[in-house]
Amino acid sequence: MHLLTCPHCEAAIEVSPAQAGGTTPCPSCNAVVDVPKLGQLRQLPRVDDARPVGDAPKSEVNAVGRGLFVVLGLVGLVFLLVAGFCGLRWAVIDVPMTTEMHAQQLRDEFKKLSPAELIRVWEDIEEFGIAATAPTDYRVAEMKKQSMGTYTLASGGVAVACLFGAFLSLSLGRSKSPAASG
Repeated sequence: MHLLTCPHCEAAIEVSPAQAGGTTPCPSCNAVVDVPKLGQLRQLPRVDDARPVGDAPKSEVNAVGRGLFVVLGLVGLVFLLVAGFCGLRWAVIDVPMTTEMHAQQLRDEFKKLSPAELIRVWEDIEEFGIAATAPTDYRVAEMKKQSMGTYTLASGGVAVACLFGAFLSLSLGRSKSPAASG
């Protein structure tokens, strides 16, 4: 198919080589336009060549954009699942006591002891020390809950960034329509 210009309205008319030497109506002004003979028709620009270099159809997305969309989308979904799992774990971990509550509980216990019992506790502390071999159960639960919260926020942030990048990559390789660029 070749492009022929209407002499009346300057509109582009697509003509096939089979129409060479004949006439065709202009789709814009409905005037009858003479189609040149085959030798002259072949010198006219082809319909395929009419698109400027660098322009792509609106629906065409290059392979890099599609690949980035798939990869970033899958990575984002994996991190979203991890964030959901960690968030649920964070929500169900129960911390029954805090360090402040434990210290207050010890103060209350010491207030109940007699002076002789306090002296015995003090002597035991001097002899054996206060060295704790492991964190208390409530402290372990508290640290676990804190780490799950951190993992939730980090995974959620990576998921949002990946999903945003995936949808942004869809625009990679798309051409701008002439109306949008002008």
